[in-house]
Amino acid sequence: RCLSDWSSDVCSSDLEQIDYGDHHRYNPREFQLLVRHARDIGVEALVTTAKDAVNLCTEFSRMTGPLKLYWLEIGVCIDRRDELIQLITQSIRNFKK
Repeated sequence: RCLSDWSSDVCSSDLEQIDYGDHHRYNPREFQLLVRHARDIGVEALVTTAKDAVNLCTEFSRMTGPLKLYWLEIGVCIDRRDELIQLITQSIRNFKK
């Protein structure tokens, strides 16, 4: 599920979502503008994934106050796991032939 799907499940009010490309590295100026915008619209917290949190600028903790910053640990759940393993195993066997 997308982070936006999660937010609609747990929040009762409309949220503003700003999307960045995958593996985006946030520079200090860009993060400062994001924090300023969040404060201007009355946001109390920023939410990201742990994977994306590692790409925040090193000064992020100093720049967010008084906003809270949360990051979510994301996991993977595979439906029909046994079928997937069987397909992978068969593909490896066919490749070796």
